[in-house]
Amino acid sequence: MLKNEIKILIVDDDVVFGATLREALVRDGFHAVHVAKPDDALAQLKLHAFSLAIIDCMLPKINGRELAIKIEEESGGNTARILMSGIFKDKNFIRESLANTRAKSFLTKPFELPELFQQVNEAIGHLIDIPVSPVLELMTKSIVTPGERISAINKCETINGFELPWVFSLLMHQKISGLLNIVTADGDPASVGFKASEIVQVTNKDQKSYFGVLLVEHGFISQEELDDAMELTASAKKLGERLVYSNILSPHAISIVMAEQQGIRLGRIVSNTSVKVTFVENHELREEASIDTNMLNDIFNDWSSSKFSADWIKTFYTPWSRNKVVSDRTSASPIAR
Repeated sequence: MLKNEIKILIVDDDVVFGATLREALVRDGFHAVHVAKPDDALAQLKLHAFSLAIIDCMLPKINGRELAIKIEEESGGNTARILMSGIFKDKNFIRESLANTRAKSFLTKPFELPELFQQVNEAIGHLIDIPVSPVLELMTKSIVTPGERISAINKCETINGFELPWVFSLLMHQKISGLLNIVTADGDPASVGFKASEIVQVTNKDQKSYFGVLLVEHGFISQEELDDAMELTASAKKLGERLVYSNILSPHAISIVMAEQQGIRLGRIVSNTSVKVTFVENHELREEASIDTNMLNDIFNDWSSSKFSADWIKTFYTPWSRNKVVSDRTSASPIAR
């Protein structure tokens, strides 16, 4: 199971302490519920399948040890239990309680959160799926800060090249500026520059110019006009500058075509191979062209039908099928949680 699918029940009539435990476990990624009364705990058990119950020994009407036994009976032994107490600290009491209830462990209050997490992990850690890469783990979060995005990328030793679109979307943030360096399994380097929610640079092994071809394809100029411009080899001006100077091309067309050329180069980077990625912040990047989130989404849609195989899509997304897909307003792509 994913960590946020694992339900933990906290039973403690100290409302403040119980709420604190719940918040700590939720922050650690679990689905936690706190109740103050044994009857409420048993009612919750009828509604949900809890993997673990953390129970205070001093409770109203039914003591914690009796409740632990009832929970085992009600759950058919499927709910592990941890006992805790700030009053009963005698070693004989603890030993007897563990023996009678078959609880996993006993925490004496006050205890530190690392001790709690250790006991929880020992009790139900085997239920947690092997963690995904730091980058993919961000898919389970509804809010991800710029620092968390960069940190997750730099924590990854390698990722699959088909996961790069998710990385691109993470870096298209208003407060992120810098260069994503990519090295393929064959040792080929590439880089993608990001600035203020846009991709502004793309470099890779293939630096072939598609500029003239794209101008003709989009109908900005004719093939004859392109041929005439290409013959002016003595000119120091770039092709686009020559065409604008000759009143053949609008400057606006240059930005459109340059962005599309970057999109083509971006597609050359995305492939089904292992890649190493690192991100270096840089707020003085040269802007060669601009791909915004709308254009990137169009490119993603094209890749989904032309690059990604059905087998890879099935392998990648099947583990996420248990998650609810929600829109992340801070990035170009949906997230699952």
